[in-house]
Amino acid sequence: MSIGVSPFLMSITESFLQISFNNQLSLYGGTLAVGTMAVLNSLIQIVLMTLQGLSQGAQPIISFNYGAKNYSRVRSCFKFLIGISFGFSVITGAAILCFSEFFVSIFVTDPDAIRLA
Repeated sequence: MSIGVSPFLMSITESFLQISFNNQLSLYGGTLAVGTMAVLNSLIQIVLMTLQGLSQGAQPIISFNYGAKNYSRVRSCFKFLIGISFGFSVITGAAILCFSEFFVSIFVTDPDAIRLA
């Protein structure tokens, strides 16, 4: 119970927040706005999952070297991870901004949805 309560509350809070967003989008923008938000959330998740994978991949390397008291390698690995993550974020963000129609058209074909997104 003590381990699972915190993630449960975070998940419930995020669900209520998403329900609220969808209700507001539906009220003021209709189903097109709700669908567009789903597309944008999918794009964000692709980027965030990649960044999370990089972080989780570096964790064993950093942990091993920290345990071995090789602090210079810990710092260099951490700096490398920050650099790669920042570079990936900038490049993917720029690509999504510059080629937004392409990325949105992966998920939907409706021209109105593509234009709104």
